[in-house]
Amino acid sequence: DTILLNTRNPKYIPYSSKIKRKIELVWEYPHKAKKEEMKGKLTLMFSILRNGELEGLQLLKSSGFPILDNGAFNAVRLAAPYYPIPQTMEINKLNFIATFEYRINY
Repeated sequence: DTILLNTRNPKYIPYSSKIKRKIELVWEYPHKAKKEEMKGKLTLMFSILRNGELEGLQLLKSSGFPILDNGAFNAVRLAAPYYPIPQTMEINKLNFIATFEYRINY
């Protein structure tokens, strides 16, 4: 199955919310990028195996700044390992499409 990290599908919301929260706890705006006021939006796809292991992280759409793209990649990697996929989902792997937006708030 492939879902958005911000899915509205009730079947996936409890699990995807936990995954999103785990990533948010380690995701940071790269200092150099913030200082230089780089902003942008990127989309990644990654998979979580039944045991919670991260697999297959890839960039689907770049922000235009490698430093921002790498910041999101690092957050997804640092948050691993993830929670095991609940048995009730009856799947061995779940693909997530996640959008990361870096913006400067004044």
